[in-house]
Amino acid sequence: MADEVKDETLKEAQRLLAVEREKIVQLTSKLETFMATAAAAPTAPLAAPRPPPPPMPRGGTVPPPPPPPPGGLVPPPLGAPGLAPPPLAPPLLAPPPLAPPPLAPPPLNVGAGPPPPPGGGASLAIPPPPPPPLPPPMSAPAAAAKKPEVLSAADAMKLALRRKANAKLVERREQVLGLISRAAVLAPTSVAEAVGALKELDDASDELGLPLTGEAWGERLLIKKKGGGHHFDEATLASASAAYTRASTLQTTCSWHTQIEGRGTAIASAVGAFRGKGGAASKAKMIERSNELLTQACKTVHDIFSDATFRPTLETLARLGLPQTLSDDADELRRASLVLAEFGHEIAISEVTGFRAEKALTQRFRAPQTLAVLSAAHELLTRVDAAARPVAHVPPPLLAEIAEAVAEVTPLASAAQSGATDELDDEI
Repeated sequence: MADEVKDETLKEAQRLLAVEREKIVQLTSKLETFMATAAAAPTAPLAAPRPPPPPMPRGGTVPPPPPPPPGGLVPPPLGAPGLAPPPLAPPLLAPPPLAPPPLAPPPLNVGAGPPPPPGGGASLAIPPPPPPPLPPPMSAPAAAAKKPEVLSAADAMKLALRRKANAKLVERREQVLGLISRAAVLAPTSVAEAVGALKELDDASDELGLPLTGEAWGERLLIKKKGGGHHFDEATLASASAAYTRASTLQTTCSWHTQIEGRGTAIASAVGAFRGKGGAASKAKMIERSNELLTQACKTVHDIFSDATFRPTLETLARLGLPQTLSDDADELRRASLVLAEFGHEIAISEVTGFRAEKALTQRFRAPQTLAVLSAAHELLTRVDAAARPVAHVPPPLLAEIAEAVAEVTPLASAAQSGATDELDDEI
């Protein structure tokens, strides 16, 4: 069954990828067609330049007047034709006239009309034709066309799984509505009752794909129909949101309760195991493990009570009338930590009793080890006393007894240390 579901999911992902590739091919073809059409569009030609006027002849005669412009309007003549100006000097003594420099062609005036005729006929000049229209600006098809979103294989698989889960919720509509009804009327009278009720509700919600710690039910059930609208109406979505708030808030509180309670159980179990093993573990190792258990318990309480959702959760529980005993749970854990102090005291007394039973020569070598155990036990009891307050505290006689043992062994340990140093100096 799992292989069939996996095959169907892979087929659905491949089909979605093929559809996206087909869209990309169609958009690329349209873009190439548009670019080819824009490149083949004709552009307006430039106006042809006017030919240069004919050169003036060498004989000094005036060239004939230009032909009349269209429309029958003839400008007045500039002078009598055929009359040359009088020479400035005798012809024999005058140097031959230099040929006039070639006239430069008039500048091109794209889009302007012919020049006005000479003799002040500017008012009779033909108006220039209007300039040709500018070609339409070419748009950027690459920027205008929106690139289709390409899904990766992982995203396509997630989408396929989402659709499959939606189909399951729609198909099992009656069970979904029953789950919402059960969560909406959830009203336990104690935390222990809430833990049991949530266990059953959590199993049913996970089986339907509506976990208590996941997406809010009102948002998860917002499933669209193919023909428009949604499979679950607004009233159902509102009821689902309210039921989810009740169940998820209570589930968070029960989770915190279980964590605090679990730390107390771990302390009791560890101390019981240490006492049962006897000499299987060293005294220093057992004290070190006891310190770790105390640190974990303090951290759990601190993390829960300093959580950003702690106060809003308590306010929601009070508004809905749901039970919670988090403060009592923390106080109970503080009392449970006292067993660590009792166990540390037992280790310390056992160590100092064995030390006192040794001979003087043996005590000299055992004193540093005994002092290390006593110091670690005294530190453990001090930490437990600080963590258990204000609801509990380590009995002062226990702390005083270990402090006296530390004061008894410290001189011997110092003497042993100095003696070892003197022996080392003698050997050198």
